[in-house]
Amino acid sequence: MTALDAIEADARRPLLGAGRIAKLAAPRSARILRRNRILAAIDRTSRSTICWVAAPAGYGKTTAVIDYLESVRAQHVWFRIDEGDQDIARFFQYLAQSLASPAVGNMPVFGVEYAEQPKEFARRFFRAYFARLKPGTILVLDDLHDADTPEFRAVLSVMFRELPDTVRCICVSRTLPQEELGDLVLKGQMAVIDRWALEFSASEARDFVKLRSKHGAASVDVEAARGWAIGLLLLADHGSAVGPDDMKGTAPGGQNALSDVLGRHFFLSLPAADQDMLLKLNLLPEISAELADVMIGSGEAGKLLGRLYKRQLLVTRTENSRDVFHLHDLLRDFLDRRFAQRVSPEEQKSLKQRAAKVLADAGRYDEAIHLALQAEDWGRASELMLSRAEAVLAQGHRTTFIEWVGRLPEGFMNGWHFYWLGVAHMPDDAAAEHWLSKAWHAFGEADDRRGLCLTVSRAVLVKSDSWRTYEGLSA
Repeated sequence: MTALDAIEADARRPLLGAGRIAKLAAPRSARILRRNRILAAIDRTSRSTICWVAAPAGYGKTTAVIDYLESVRAQHVWFRIDEGDQDIARFFQYLAQSLASPAVGNMPVFGVEYAEQPKEFARRFFRAYFARLKPGTILVLDDLHDADTPEFRAVLSVMFRELPDTVRCICVSRTLPQEELGDLVLKGQMAVIDRWALEFSASEARDFVKLRSKHGAASVDVEAARGWAIGLLLLADHGSAVGPDDMKGTAPGGQNALSDVLGRHFFLSLPAADQDMLLKLNLLPEISAELADVMIGSGEAGKLLGRLYKRQLLVTRTENSRDVFHLHDLLRDFLDRRFAQRVSPEEQKSLKQRAAKVLADAGRYDEAIHLALQAEDWGRASELMLSRAEAVLAQGHRTTFIEWVGRLPEGFMNGWHFYWLGVAHMPDDAAAEHWLSKAWHAFGEADDRRGLCLTVSRAVLVKSDSWRTYEGLSA
């Protein structure tokens, strides 16, 4: 098999994953250069250890893993980490959803009783989870850097230690394994594939540009890209070289230079109308063609995403849908910066409010709440929080709910916000009593008898579970 053994991936033919939503579906690329040495490295490390693929943005980490899954045609679970997974209850919930339907209902739920025992719950959860995966399944955790907190890393450490020999794990991150996982590396139970391994060789770079170039076999100088996948991609599309050295700038992480590179080689090459649409579409966390058209108010948005996907310009599709698109993190970072710099604060707020409404109308309430808070659309955010409170807390997402309400001005809060905060703080009886007391007074002023009754019953539960209930009693 030659280096130019490219995958002309048929988007209608899904991989053998269990993904149902974009978070649980691998992004698909229309044309991937198969690099057998990278596939061999992933195969070798993942069969004997946990495989950790680490490199900065744009080095083709995710693409390499997608190509590996395609080459081995193995059953897999794809899980894309995002900032929401810093609430570990949300991580457990979505990971459970990656199982086949009959098995999901029997999985442990991270309820309030586990709030102070996350590691104990994690052990119970992962033992049950791995027992339900078919032997030979590959679990892929993509974008691990987006939930890089001590709490999440502690859960990850438990996961790896519970991983059975029948399940393989591949991790994708911009960072190397942190200290909680250091012993696994030292013991040889985790192996790292780094940026130096992922860099394109000169021959691979020429084959990649030949595959992707509009001009086919046009002769180009690939050296300036220095093996950087995104640089080669822009070179193939525009004929001008971009390398990782171009990323060096004065801002932290070279973000100013990154904006210049993407602006010069990609964004500014698009028509003004397309630029405007991309800035607005970037407000949506997951972009379906239907939602894109609603957000823009015309049928052109979905067509734009389709065109960019065909050109492979930092836009991919998810494996389980031809109509859900994924913007590369580099593109999202650039669009975020461009939006903040070029759109007036008033228009930013208006567009975020529109995006929140579009998401809420589509039933994506949690994402709508996040945007409504950003837009200071307090009324919509408050209403959505209360509609979601019971379900969110029943799923154990205490941290998420507390963070939501903590961003609301108190003038937009009522007895129900205080009541649900009391429920969210049940593991801490003093905090729970504080919020339930505020709920009691607010319900009393509003003459809300239902709220008063629920507050009393919840307060009794708090006291019955509190160690202070028994303070002073002799044995």
